[in-house]
Amino acid sequence: MANKMKYGNYPNLKDIKKIKILVIKLRHFGDVLLTSSVFRVLKKEMPESQIDAFVYKGAKPILEGDPNISNILVYDRGIKKLKFFPKGLSPKKPQKELP
Repeated sequence: MANKMKYGNYPNLKDIKKIKILVIKLRHFGDVLLTSSVFRVLKKEMPESQIDAFVYKGAKPILEGDPNISNILVYDRGIKKLKFFPKGLSPKKPQKELP
């Protein structure tokens, strides 16, 4: 049986050599700004790790230029407005038969 981690018995981050980390904060610019300190601490404790951020498109400028972030992945909320089916066609409606 594997050892279960008890509350407060966390692994020493300095023992972790290289890992990929994704920090997700999609909304609220103020929260994204406050999250920026997380990147600094993670990079300090695990300097060889790849640390990426996933944010809304509008929040990207807040994190750009941060040397502790490897990549900034962006979610564009405008994708919801795209129409994937031509007018008159939809997955719910069958295609009209041609004469």
